[in-house]
Amino acid sequence: MKKTFALMSILFYFFLISCVQILGYDNKKDPLPFLGKDGEEVENECPDGLTSCGGICIDILSDRNNCGACGKVCSDSYASCISGECKCNPPFVECSGKCVNTQIDKNNCGECGKKCDAVAQCVDGKCQCAQGFTDCNGKCVNTNTDLQNCGQCGHACPSGKVCNGEGVCSDNCSSGYTLCVENPAYCADLNSDPMNCAGCGNVCGPYDHAFSVCSSGNCDMFCDSGYGDANHQMSDGCECTISNESEVCDGIDNDCNGKIDDTFMCALGEMRECLAYGTCPGWQTCSQPYCLYGNCSNSSWDCEPPGTTGSQPCGSGNCGIQTRTCNSDCSWEPWGECTLASDNECFEGEESSCNYLGICPGKKICNSSCKWSNCDLDLHSIPPNDDCSLPTNVGGGGSFTTNNCYASDDYSGSCGGLSSNDVVYVMNLSTRADVDINTCSGTSWDTVLYLRRDSCEGNDIICNDNGCGSQSRISTVLDPGTYYIFVDGKGPMQIGNFTLSVTITPI
Repeated sequence: MKKTFALMSILFYFFLISCVQILGYDNKKDPLPFLGKDGEEVENECPDGLTSCGGICIDILSDRNNCGACGKVCSDSYASCISGECKCNPPFVECSGKCVNTQIDKNNCGECGKKCDAVAQCVDGKCQCAQGFTDCNGKCVNTNTDLQNCGQCGHACPSGKVCNGEGVCSDNCSSGYTLCVENPAYCADLNSDPMNCAGCGNVCGPYDHAFSVCSSGNCDMFCDSGYGDANHQMSDGCECTISNESEVCDGIDNDCNGKIDDTFMCALGEMRECLAYGTCPGWQTCSQPYCLYGNCSNSSWDCEPPGTTGSQPCGSGNCGIQTRTCNSDCSWEPWGECTLASDNECFEGEESSCNYLGICPGKKICNSSCKWSNCDLDLHSIPPNDDCSLPTNVGGGGSFTTNNCYASDDYSGSCGGLSSNDVVYVMNLSTRADVDINTCSGTSWDTVLYLRRDSCEGNDIICNDNGCGSQSRISTVLDPGTYYIFVDGKGPMQIGNFTLSVTITPI
C-alpha cells in the first residue's frame, strides 16, 4: 500500500510540474517544495538544476534571495542573480558592493569613486557645475569672487587685491559682498554663496545626491537626476532613489514617483466630502495604519442663519457689488453676478466711445473713482495720409470724405495753416488739365487749401482761404506733373469731418 501511495505521489508531482509549466509558473518567485517518499517534503531531493533551501527547491543560479547559495540575498534594488552571482542591471554598475548609475551618481560620476564638486551635478556621466559656477580645471568656482579665477579661469588677482564679486580685481569688495577671509582675501554674497550662506564660513552641504545652493541666506539643495527627497530632510540629502519600491502608509512619496501612498485607497491626511447627519457637509480623513477613510465628522458652518445675505465689492477698481445668500445646509451660495454699484458710473479702466468737442470721435476712460474722464481724442487713429510719406492718391478725381481729427500739424501754406491739423493728397497729371479742388460741401470748419508741385517741401503754387464762404477752392489750369494737395485748417482747433472734391478736365 505504501509503495502504491509513493508511486502515485511521484506521478502527481510530475503532473503538477507539467501543469505549472503550461500555466507559466515561475519557480524563482514562488518555488515548489520537493515531494519525497510517501508524499512528504524532504530536503536535498530536488530535480536536476534546483537546490533545496529550507525544503524548497530553488534555482540558486537565478534566485535573488538565494543567489549562489541558500540565504545569500542580492540586497541591492538594482541587482539580479546571474549564474549564481549578484549582478547589477544595466545601466547600473557595481561600486563598493552597491549598484549605482554612473550616469547620474555624483559620488561615482562616469566611473566608480569619481566625486563631483559640492555645487555640481552628474549629467550623462560628467560633472556639471551648477548655474553661477564655472568649471576651472575640474573645480566649480564662482569667477565673480574667486581670487585665483577672477572673471575667468586662471586669472589670479595680485597680492593685496580681492575679486570684488563682479569678477574684477579690486581693493575692496563690491556693494552687497562681504570680506569673509582676509588671507587669502575672499568676497562673498551672504545671500547666495553656498560656502558662506547668511554668514562667513557657514557652508551649505555637501548633500548626498544633490548640489548645494544658498537662497536669500538659507541653505537649500537640488536633487541630482534620478534621486528624490522623499522625507524632506536636508540632513540626508536626496535619500530616495527613484524606483518602483513599495509604498507605506505615511503620507510620503516613498518611491519618488510623484504620488503619495498610491498603492492604498487614499493618501494619509487626504480628505473627501461626506454628509454628517444628512444635512451639513463634513469630511472624512485618510488615516493610518492602512490608509483608509475614517468616520465622517461635522464641518464648521460657513454662515448662519440660513437666509442671511452678504455682499462684497467686485470688479475692476471695486466699482461693482455682488451678493450671496446662506443656504439651508449652512453653506454660502456662489457669489452672484458682479453689477455696477448704484453710485458709480463705470468700472475702473473701462473705455467708451464719445465725441471730442462734439466734433471728432474720441474715447473716455473710467478713473479710480469709478467716474468717466473727459472725452479725449483717440490718438491711436492717426490717418495714413497724415504727411507726405503716404499721401492719398486722388486718381482721376472724385470726392474724398474723412476728417483731420487725429492728424498732426506738419505743414502750413502761404495763406494759412499754422497750428492746425493737416492731411495730404497726391495728383498725377499726364496731360494739361483744367483742375477744380474744393472743400465747399460737407465741411463745417474753416479750411485752407494749398498746392505744391513735385515736392511736399516746395513753395505753394496756389494757396486759397475762403474761396467759398469759410471753405476753400482752387480752380486753375495745370501742366502735366505730380502735385501735392494739402487740406489744412485756418488756425488752432479747426478740426472735424470734411469732403475734398477734385475735378480734372483734360484740355
